Amino acid sequence: MWNRGGTEFTLENLSAEQAELLVVEMKDSYAFSQVRVPSSEKDPMLVDSRHFRVMLENEHTRVLLMGLHPREGTENSQFPLRLEIALTDMATQEQLAGGKSREVTRTAGEAEWKTDEMKSFVNAGENPLQAVILELKHPFCYPWKLEGDPWEKDAALKTYFEHVKEMMGRKWTKKMPHSARDGQTGLLTLNLKLQLDGTIGEDDIGFQTVFASEELVEKAIAAVRDAGPYPPVPPSLGNPFMEMRMTFLYNLPREPQSGCH
Repeated sequence: MWNRGGTEFTLENLSAEQAELLVVEMKDSYAFSQVRVPSSEKDPMLVDSRHFRVMLENEHTRVLLMGLHPREGTENSQFPLRLEIALTDMATQEQLAGGKSREVTRTAGEAEWKTDEMKSFVNAGENPLQAVILELKHPFCYPWKLEGDPWEKDAALKTYFEHVKEMMGRKWTKKMPHSARDGQTGLLTLNLKLQLDGTIGEDDIGFQTVFASEELVEKAIAAVRDAGPYPPVPPSLGNPFMEMRMTFLYNLPREPQSGCH
């Protein structure tokens, strides 16, 4: 149930048993000037409606109910800023973008604040589990620049990366889809493996963050493939391939907005 603030009220339990009510307060529910979360082709309701159900949705939030039987798992899905609230005791194995995984245990009623991430859940327990996922539709917070790449301190590799990025960018800006020219927003971050000879194989493109429609996703992937082959990787890399992340912004500011710090 959704209620606007500013009104006093009292609550009385009319049943014969003790009742618990979870109340979540939205501190900036009316900040319409904030950037709103774009649609995603990896939305859980698009890729896995079997395990997710919409309990409530309005212009500020969407509340999902997730249910999993023992050893059952979800499809890989993109989630924005959100609260994850366990309705039952739960032990899950979470598979994250980029191949990382983690084990998570929560007791019934435990809530945890999460930033945007793409992941899947597997119920590692012996009993069915249920959890509420309360997503914020605004503000849309995203790290458009990811630090920590090993080649950042190598001048030759950094120059090479900037050249590759420029080649991809030229292809990406040509023949932009009508939806993007009409103002559709989107953010896509790809994990890339660039072979030493400058080629990108069929399995060398993976998703890190997908807040974009299928059309915008296809546009970015096509730019990565069509811009190649790229020049050979500098020998100073010292690895069998070069790993990099490439972010594509559609009609979004490059810097985080107010409320994302």
